Amino acid sequence: MLLGVLVLISIISVGCLDDADPASARPAPPPAERRAGVAVLEFENSSQIRGVGRGMAERLDSELLACGWFDVITRRNLDDILGEHFEQQQAFVDDSTAVEMGKVAGVDYMIMGNVINVSAEPYALSVGGVGVGATRVEVDVSIQMISVQTGRLTASPYVSASNVSPQIAVGRAGLPRFAYGDGSDYSAAVEKAIEEAAVDAVNQLIAAIE
Repeated sequence: MLLGVLVLISIISVGCLDDADPASARPAPPPAERRAGVAVLEFENSSQIRGVGRGMAERLDSELLACGWFDVITRRNLDDILGEHFEQQQAFVDDSTAVEMGKVAGVDYMIMGNVINVSAEPYALSVGGVGVGATRVEVDVSIQMISVQTGRLTASPYVSASNVSPQIAVGRAGLPRFAYGDGSDYSAAVEKAIEEAAVDAVNQLIAAIE
């Protein structure tokens, strides 16, 4: 039993350790007049977790704004610019439609993608009526950055990121009460993994145009 506790604690501890900030290794951004204009479309969602396609797109928007390498038309402004003509196509956009959208928006690149998978692996152990557990979440995302000028694919990062969300709960008869099935227990880990995936993706997008 003690060995099991130690193993679970080690899983939680390793998953919660902060790695070096990958954004800190980015090269210095160019002058404002040389920044590439980009817009991000809502990502498709092939996972079983609702809302992660939109969440990934919004997080990527934020990271692109923060890095200083791009002039970003935020998703809200993009919707206003594109108007009703493209409204029904936002969720299912092919390359040629993305290029047309980019021309209307006046950007250099259009970014779209797909959250391919969100997996959650729970660990739980009950000791003396106290449940100690963790959920390891992994997110896999494919991204495409298309040149509006040429219509060609400029970069296609495939990023994977993971995070561990620890839980402690008091249960009956020594059994922990975790609700892994409905996603409520690991939503924070999903958000953190999406954030890490977005940072990784932006680093690769910068490298593609640097």
